[in-house]
Amino acid sequence: DRSACYITNVVKCRPPENRDPRSDEIAACRPYLGGQIRAIDPAVVVTLGNFSSRLLLETDTGITKLRGRSYPFGDRQLVPTFHPAAALRGGAEVMARMRSDLVRAKKLMERVWAH
Repeated sequence: DRSACYITNVVKCRPPENRDPRSDEIAACRPYLGGQIRAIDPAVVVTLGNFSSRLLLETDTGITKLRGRSYPFGDRQLVPTFHPAAALRGGAEVMARMRSDLVRAKKLMERVWAH
């Protein structure tokens, strides 16, 4: 149910020419992202792609190695997966992995809602 989801970005303004955000742009926006997460107070956070996954998990490890499991994130669970654009470019195999990650997030949420 899309109404049960909140979607946001690591950076709050799109960098020019659709380039990847620079580290200074990510650092400038991090307090806003933290504030959004605290305000929404989700039980499960799904990160889409390298930038959000690396930022919130505080790692340099790439999404291909991070995905496939959930991680403790404060009193929440964090489920990293591919960015939708990467999944579209990656074909059926990447789409299937992303779907598996989203099913994992859904199961975590169902456990929260059951209590």
